[in-house]
Amino acid sequence: MSARQRAVQPNLFDAKVSKPVRLPPDLDFVRKHLHRLLRVARNAEVLPWGPAETESWEKFVPELTGLLPPKEGRELLNEFKSELARLRAAP
Repeated sequence: MSARQRAVQPNLFDAKVSKPVRLPPDLDFVRKHLHRLLRVARNAEVLPWGPAETESWEKFVPELTGLLPPKEGRELLNEFKSELARLRAAP
């Protein structure tokens, strides 16, 4: 590394480093993936995910639906919970 490169490299421990800018969520992207997840659940006769992935979805779907407008988010969350209950009740 040359002396010039060292001179312009920022200090990793500098307290003046700005925090990353948090962008708003892409709601179309969130909707697309929630609808895909619901489509997988609706088309399944048994749980399409293993225990760990199911548990992960149970925690993550409420977070995703919380990003959407309240009415839309509640509807999608209720659909997901209904499908999950149906799949768990399947023999």
